[in-house]
Amino acid sequence: MRVIAPLILAAALLGCPTAEPEWPDPTPIHAEVDVFQGTGGSIAVGSAFPGPALPFGMVRPGPDTEGASSTMGALHCSGYRALDEFVAGFSHLREHGTGVTDFGAVLLVPATGWDPSKVDEQGYRLPKGAETGRPGYYSVELEVEEGVVLAELTTAARAGMHRWTYPAGAEAGVILDVTHVLPDVEYTGGELVLEEASGQRVSGWMHLNGSYTGRHGGEDIYFAVAFDAEPTQVLTWDEGEDLGAYFTFEGPQVSFRVGISFVDVAGAWNNMESDIGEAGFDAVLAAAEAAWEEALSSFALGGGTAEERAIFASSAYHSMLMPTLFTDADGRFWGFDDQVHTAEGWTFYTDFSLWDTYRTLHPLMNLVEPERQGDFLRSLLTMYDQVGRVPRWPMGSGTTGGMVGDPQAVLFADALIRGIGVESVDPAESLAALIDTAEQRGVAWEAMNDRGWIAADESGGSVARTLEYAWADGAIAELAALVGDADIEAAARARATGWRPLFDPETEFIRGRWSDGSWVEPFNPLVWEDIYVEGTAWHYTFMTPLDLPGLVEGFGSEQALLEKLERCFLEASWEEWLGVSAYYWHGNEPALNDAFLFALLGDPEASIEWSRWAEDRHYGLGPGGLPGNDDAGTMGAWYVFSASGLYPIAGTLDYVLTLPRFPVVQLRSGDGQLVLKQIGEGEVTRITVDGEEHVGPTLPWSAIEGGAEVVFWRGEP
Repeated sequence: MRVIAPLILAAALLGCPTAEPEWPDPTPIHAEVDVFQGTGGSIAVGSAFPGPALPFGMVRPGPDTEGASSTMGALHCSGYRALDEFVAGFSHLREHGTGVTDFGAVLLVPATGWDPSKVDEQGYRLPKGAETGRPGYYSVELEVEEGVVLAELTTAARAGMHRWTYPAGAEAGVILDVTHVLPDVEYTGGELVLEEASGQRVSGWMHLNGSYTGRHGGEDIYFAVAFDAEPTQVLTWDEGEDLGAYFTFEGPQVSFRVGISFVDVAGAWNNMESDIGEAGFDAVLAAAEAAWEEALSSFALGGGTAEERAIFASSAYHSMLMPTLFTDADGRFWGFDDQVHTAEGWTFYTDFSLWDTYRTLHPLMNLVEPERQGDFLRSLLTMYDQVGRVPRWPMGSGTTGGMVGDPQAVLFADALIRGIGVESVDPAESLAALIDTAEQRGVAWEAMNDRGWIAADESGGSVARTLEYAWADGAIAELAALVGDADIEAAARARATGWRPLFDPETEFIRGRWSDGSWVEPFNPLVWEDIYVEGTAWHYTFMTPLDLPGLVEGFGSEQALLEKLERCFLEASWEEWLGVSAYYWHGNEPALNDAFLFALLGDPEASIEWSRWAEDRHYGLGPGGLPGNDDAGTMGAWYVFSASGLYPIAGTLDYVLTLPRFPVVQLRSGDGQLVLKQIGEGEVTRITVDGEEHVGPTLPWSAIEGGAEVVFWRGEP
């Protein structure tokens, strides 16, 4: 094992004056995004979508695609898969990068003629041709009998904009299907209203039950459609499961706007008028592109290859798609208590995939979107006021109960101990809400307090739950320390280390126990078992980042733990890339911290080696560019941190230092800029922060709050 901490210490003691080199100037990345990254390769299913969106916007118009014979929901969680041959049409609501299929509401699709088969997607879907896309814009050529329809899409925050160009001489038709939803989603009713006799303005609503929204009764979605020209004819149908309309226009070009609201039809119209008004397609597109240029100005790179820069840019882009705006332009939103509320002076968001995002995405938001992070916290606390718990996976207007643990506790603590969000929520009130939520764990709460761990005969996923709750309780302890509640802090710290009896020194894995203390048998660390959640013993054994001393104690020494950790990566690196690895698996969250544990254990060069390996092996461009679901930007945020040489230990104030992938990485940090630079070749021999020598594997928040310059010096000290 490589141990370079003594070299860094020696460099610090000697001073090591070095001439300041010239670094490449960091340049913007917004034009380098590949919106097709992770949209579904032959193996990896990133669940990304290429359609336009605004940063954290409500409306995400885009193509819903289908295969020639079947369309599996698991491969169409966002509605899109790059390998599909057909476009069913363009719907306006979807999740990004999740492993659950939901939404796909309010679909419109071009047609060049009408027949009764076109009341559903098997009749109106069209072969998919050439596609292009960039942040805020998407286009596709759709094959029709007369030639090709060019469909162009852009969007505002709460309303989408379409411009479709038809072949010369073809009928310019538009189908509106109110009943369309994504696979595994259920349409249960709706209404379509022609607000004018001509059909130029149309509105309505529909209800759907998705894979997750169905858990809380589904969603009522209200829509408003305004065409830029008066239709020449309108045909409507209402046949129970088929509800829609067919419009024809003079052509050859048809433009229209689609407003969405979760409150009422009036809200949909107002959202359209407020966000788009009478602006044309090009003006809406320009505004969308400007919004992305502004959002992605939080990131800049100096140097790097075109591919490296594009992967970084795409990762940053994906980290800014969710959570989802849920507030109408007038401030109203549909609450989790099924009542209409108004957010005055702030914005309500939903769709928090927290089991995933607390590890990387929200720590990134602490840096680049601190004001919005405050609204995220206030949104979650508002949900608590309405349903009596801080949810870990809210989607739409309700809680889903998805996944395990209390990741919301890590999010709150991670932000508030940095002073982020304190103007939006009160830390003491937040702590009280988190404790109230934790006490609702039931038998898991009792077990964690009584013995420190959850038994396999008390709960499914007992090991995963124990480790997730331990991480959450470690974060609660930090928040309690901030608030000054010594009793809550002490109890939380005890729970945070209670997992230790689950470590089996004989097998060197964290394992499941029955309530009588005996081990769950048989045991195979390469097999997904009920005691884990979406993983194996290899995936979970290192998931104790807030109690690394406990893991060292279990292994007997740092060296023994380092050897086990390296074996985890070596075994994964030798495997052919055929999907899920039983060893290190980057396609799911429990292992995301593993590469950075080496540095905490005294071997930073191994952290650099294996994090770079994960970047190279698991990220690329195009549809297969992600190792699995992006999970609402979690995987993208991981890449941004890893390639920056700075990785967060969520729930603490510390960041692990490794090495930037680029000569220069620049990130927004509050009101300042955090600039990370590297110079030279070989191992890192010294690190300076604002010109001062730095010793140790971590950097505290206080060193980078408001901006800093971190330089990694390589080669001779």
